[in-house]
Amino acid sequence: MTNQFALPVLIIIKPSPWLAGGIVAIHLGAALALCIADLHSLIKSMVMLIVTASLAHALLTHVLLKHSDAPVQLLLTAGAEWWLTCVNGQTFSVQLMPAAFVHPLFTVVSFQGEKRRYTVILTPDVVEADMFRRLRVRLKFQHDRET
Repeated sequence: MTNQFALPVLIIIKPSPWLAGGIVAIHLGAALALCIADLHSLIKSMVMLIVTASLAHALLTHVLLKHSDAPVQLLLTAGAEWWLTCVNGQTFSVQLMPAAFVHPLFTVVSFQGEKRRYTVILTPDVVEADMFRRLRVRLKFQHDRET
């Protein structure tokens, strides 16, 4: 029987309808809360503009993967090395940041690259079930070893 920790984990990141729905719902909730808040109309307008910009950025970067630095592939090697490939075709080694959120419905991992930080949000609707499970187990196992 093959040791599952010896196998690499390759995740191809695709646009997620679940993630799009969640991001839109959260931003709509923020807009609704802003509408019923007792604030000056100029402040409401400025904050609404910020919420709209945040929605556009989140959808372009994490859902539609249109930003040139948006991650489109994640590789965890058998030697626990992380490799990230972006929309622009660049592949580079990254370091896993310690605050990963792992849940069966979605997983959020942050990486530190040479020049910047990258966040990957994965949902089960766009990731092969076996790869998603293996990634969650490896992240949990790695977290338990570090604590």
